[in-house]
Amino acid sequence: MTFLSTAEDAYGSSGRGCVIVPALPRSSVDFRLQMRDSIQLRNPDGQIVDTYIAGIELLCGPEVKDRMVSLLPQNVTKRDAPNGTEIWLIRER
Repeated sequence: MTFLSTAEDAYGSSGRGCVIVPALPRSSVDFRLQMRDSIQLRNPDGQIVDTYIAGIELLCGPEVKDRMVSLLPQNVTKRDAPNGTEIWLIRER
């Protein structure tokens, strides 16, 4: 597994599922995320959620500068990815 980032925020998007906002990834890690990539969420409280990336989008706005976010399947909720959750890529390198 490859460590991608830590969750900085997560929120629910009506009819679309949970959106997870990663903190900036480590610059020494070279990876390309794709839809359907398997990931593991490791919560600060010890809970582990195996899931996948349902979509990749960019956030823009006055407070956000072209920030990549991942859309998770609808069965994953904000409670599954609280701030501080580690995001791991399961795909083999």
